[in-house]
Amino acid sequence: MADSKVTSNTGLNIGGCAIRAAKSRGVVIANSAFDSNTCEGSGAVVDYVASTCSGGGASLMVESDMPPFGLGNATDCAWAPKHLVHISDTTFQRDMASVASCGGSLMLASAWLELHRSSISGTGKTTAKVAGAIASTGSAVVLQDSRIVDHRASDRAGALYQRHGRLWASNTTFANASVVRRDGGGCLYVIDVTEVKISGCAFENCMAPYGGGGLFCQVMYEQFDSPPPISIHASRFSRNRVWRDGGAMNILQMDLTVTDTVFEHNEVG
Repeated sequence: MADSKVTSNTGLNIGGCAIRAAKSRGVVIANSAFDSNTCEGSGAVVDYVASTCSGGGASLMVESDMPPFGLGNATDCAWAPKHLVHISDTTFQRDMASVASCGGSLMLASAWLELHRSSISGTGKTTAKVAGAIASTGSAVVLQDSRIVDHRASDRAGALYQRHGRLWASNTTFANASVVRRDGGGCLYVIDVTEVKISGCAFENCMAPYGGGGLFCQVMYEQFDSPPPISIHASRFSRNRVWRDGGAMNILQMDLTVTDTVFEHNEVG
């Protein structure tokens, strides 16, 4: 898909209300615009528990079958073409997912997302149970030179939620995101992943009741022989807030390395 517009589509299901790619073998989107796509499903059939998402993504839902990552194993880049979701120079805005779903604009399962030079902006209203922008399970998520702003979720992960897989983010801004009811991860909520790399990113004005105003990372349900690595380099955490446990970030059971990073005006309480 190139030079296209996908706007004002409405579905009664809980995810993929504009576009759904099941058993995907590659999705490429360039220089396109997604606007005001809406899922109106009641959520009655969502199998939602603390660690899973089974529906979401008002603009795009992709389900593939990429093998799981192993802790300490090199990433097999041969997986990428078969399971790729490559999005570049594209905008997503004003998407509204079901209140019971995960991922207001994008939902991924066992896929390889590459988001480059793109933006995902919300409505400033609560748009999903988990993750107002992107929800991912078992996927590789690569974010580069992008903006993810103005999102709200009711339960956790104001903007992005990831379970399992790996996360790489560079030169990307997360701003004005919040969790309004319970749990943490005002900007990002990441659990049971095998690797996190963040470089040149900004986490600004994100809020959550507890557990990391900007970033929450934890090993929660998996058993790893050693703590998974998380590295944060040349980034900025500014004006993030929680009621408890890490105004800027809360990292649990992971091997954290922080270099050349600025923390300013983050608050607890």
